[in-house]
Amino acid sequence: MITPLYEWAKYIAKKDDIGIISCEFNEIIKKLIDGTYEEKDLNSLYFPIQHLFETDPSSREDYVFKIMESGKERDITREETKYIMLPKRGLTGKAKQSIGGSIFARNTLRKAVMEAGGKFYKDKNKKIVSIPENSLLIFWRQRLLDTYFQSVEKEKLIGEESICPFCGIKHKFKNLRFNPPINVFVENVTNFNSYLFNEPSHSICPYCNMLFLRSVVEEKGPQKIPFPAVKNAFIYILPYDPENESIYKIMDKNKAEEFLKKELESEKWKFKELNALNYLLSLPYFIYDNLPRSLTGKIKPSIYVIFASSMKQAEEIHDYFVVTRFDYLNIVGERIYEYGGIKEIYKFQERLMAFVNKFKADQKINGYKLTFRFIGRILTDGEIDFTFLHSILRKEIMQEKREGKNVYIGGYKYLKAFLEAKKEV
Repeated sequence: MITPLYEWAKYIAKKDDIGIISCEFNEIIKKLIDGTYEEKDLNSLYFPIQHLFETDPSSREDYVFKIMESGKERDITREETKYIMLPKRGLTGKAKQSIGGSIFARNTLRKAVMEAGGKFYKDKNKKIVSIPENSLLIFWRQRLLDTYFQSVEKEKLIGEESICPFCGIKHKFKNLRFNPPINVFVENVTNFNSYLFNEPSHSICPYCNMLFLRSVVEEKGPQKIPFPAVKNAFIYILPYDPENESIYKIMDKNKAEEFLKKELESEKWKFKELNALNYLLSLPYFIYDNLPRSLTGKIKPSIYVIFASSMKQAEEIHDYFVVTRFDYLNIVGERIYEYGGIKEIYKFQERLMAFVNKFKADQKINGYKLTFRFIGRILTDGEIDFTFLHSILRKEIMQEKREGKNVYIGGYKYLKAFLEAKKEV
């Protein structure tokens, strides 16, 4: 999963016009460490990650930032907030960890102030940070070191020569802060390098680290889609094609939402919102309708689908699967179209939601876990867990009988599409 995450980070950087290349970026990092930098160099290191920091100098009530000019203190301007690199409000725990934000206030801020010859003092319930105007670049340099590296001591930043496992460049940097946007399923992600030395991230280079760093906030990270009724549970969708980045545009969640809305409205049904269930269930139909025929068989795409949940600022990964059989799902989508299209998808979704709704409110996520695993097997292998289906069907029939209703179970033409398509491949 680490490679698709890296390719996503590269795609987002390209989309955001981050034009600097690895060798240029890493050379500037050298200047940052040895003190031969200019202001334009600091700007080059700050610009790609500026979205992680505040631009409003009054964003925190417990801290006041001042500039010392001609022996007097004045308020800091919006333009000068880039020198402070105050972590943005509302960052997730992962994003804070990625930039050292959790220790900013209690540790690294004070060190940066001292390095710049400034003052750090308290006034009632507020902490006042005062920085000499002619030392702003010194302060900024220290903040950039704090952000990119786990240590700011020069002797701990340079080590033996290694090769970055992502871009292949040779470098001697170590102690980088490395946190990918998702807790990937590797044994120890902080030791992800080509040698597996017992040293944190020793072989990833600063440039590739910056690419990951950019994607730890939601608007830059892999797209998220919530589950219905449990808003803190969601899926990440991470398209990947080693040869063609058009997959990101084809499988964009906004495009999927537009597709569902159009299909439902054509049937005079009301579309509410895209959720994880209707996205996953409609994926074959969406592929059938949207994958360009000229690309069928010429691109080898996949989609990583990750089930996660969040509690406050912590995130937990529960399960994942990888969709690779696009040609098979294209046939499934065609069959779904023949059997009733979007109506059959939503009828089957009702079956699954009836199952999930049997769980208590605080246990619904467990129902989604079971459902996610069931859908994953269908989308990856075309395998239908009939034991799971039987348990859903039995409960529904018993409920209908208890209420004295005629038993009608719809939506199973959706599954028929998978069974029929499997005969053709």
